[in-house]
Amino acid sequence: YGHGIAIVESKRWGRPLDRSSGRRDEANVPSTQMLRYLRRVEDLTAGDLRWGILTNGAVWRLYYQGARSVSEQFFEIDLATLLGLRGDLFDAVDDAEARAARDHWLRVFALMFRRGAFAPSASDPRTFHQRALEEGRFYEERVAQNLSDMVFTTVFPNLARAVSTSAPEAPLDEVRDAALILLYRLLFLLYAEDRNLLPVRDSRYDDYALREKVRGDVGRRKDQNDTFSATAARYWSVIDDLCRAIDRGDASIGLPPYNGGLFDPERTPLLTRVRIPDAVMAEVIDLLSFESTGGRRRYINYRDLSVQQLGSIYERLLEFEIRRDEDKGLVVRPNLFARKSTGSYYTPDELVGLILRETLEPLIADRLGAFRTRAEELADDLRDEATRLGALRRLDPAEAILTLRVCDPAMGSGHFLVNLVDYLTDRVIEAMAEAEAEVEWATDAPYESPLAQRIATI
Repeated sequence: YGHGIAIVESKRWGRPLDRSSGRRDEANVPSTQMLRYLRRVEDLTAGDLRWGILTNGAVWRLYYQGARSVSEQFFEIDLATLLGLRGDLFDAVDDAEARAARDHWLRVFALMFRRGAFAPSASDPRTFHQRALEEGRFYEERVAQNLSDMVFTTVFPNLARAVSTSAPEAPLDEVRDAALILLYRLLFLLYAEDRNLLPVRDSRYDDYALREKVRGDVGRRKDQNDTFSATAARYWSVIDDLCRAIDRGDASIGLPPYNGGLFDPERTPLLTRVRIPDAVMAEVIDLLSFESTGGRRRYINYRDLSVQQLGSIYERLLEFEIRRDEDKGLVVRPNLFARKSTGSYYTPDELVGLILRETLEPLIADRLGAFRTRAEELADDLRDEATRLGALRRLDPAEAILTLRVCDPAMGSGHFLVNLVDYLTDRVIEAMAEAEAEVEWATDAPYESPLAQRIATI
């Protein structure tokens, strides 16, 4: 392994990559195998080999062991669809545009999977992939920083003033909380639609989506220098209806309930009494949706941002307070003592990662060790294979990891718990693969984690 540049796992044409195919000779899940290989090879090479290629000929994936979530953050190109071998991505565009788009993505494919992308050049010790990762992080950080600055200087103050204007009797603390909740409802909608967490591909949802009814409309009208009403609240009505649908669910448009509390009207009753005009909402949506670079307006794709970055905006907003100025106007200003008085502190990513590794890894190792020990004992057991496998499944490491209970008693934006979920997700998937590989004596049917069986039914 020390002489390699990547681990390559090639499957037959069209084999599912994220689930078992159901064939007896294809019991393992390819993506799970890749995670196990990467962790094992990283240990063997002391971190020198961290890249993996997984393909079934049609779909090509590039994995990186250093990703925040290895199981979810990978580069993928559907080469078969790109070449028109199973449907055509470009049916809806004219021939010239289709050719240009196809040529572009074929160049991307060649660029990302060529041998030279994995090796350093004579003039740069970094590989192409390492440089691409650094450029990607720089872009992500720049967009996040610009968005953060815009939120603090313009978006949050505008929302707070609009809420106060619509409900002048409301106490300032309620105005601040309502503006904060409204801001994060908007950020959730932008993020969830760009990441397809909401049913944006369902035609029933189109007519109610923020992307088309508000975001797209505002962008087009801004480009045309159109005027937005200072009294009509058409955008507010769309956003309010969508928030209520998200909270309760609306099966008629393919929307399940996301009842985590953010959209619960009873938690922020002030937002049920206000009405914010189009002129304000259009400006807010425009600032959250587009950035100006080189004199051009560019769409902000929230898919490029992490939830941790959005969480950091929330954490920083805790430092701001709302007060009246001498003219009875609303002023949003930093309060240097806000974090101390509320006990709100932001933990850096590096420290979160260290805490997770030091606290959870020994517990995970204990569960894997218990499974290995029992598997070795059962190898010499004289009972039939089905009975032995049933006894072994009671110590399944993936299920054992899921029994861990972790409490963050000082949760702010959920930053620590989000990193925890990413970490445990990768370790659970790796544990499933390790368990399958550990039971070599199962000849009638390979060992399969009960968790894999449950996932297959979803």
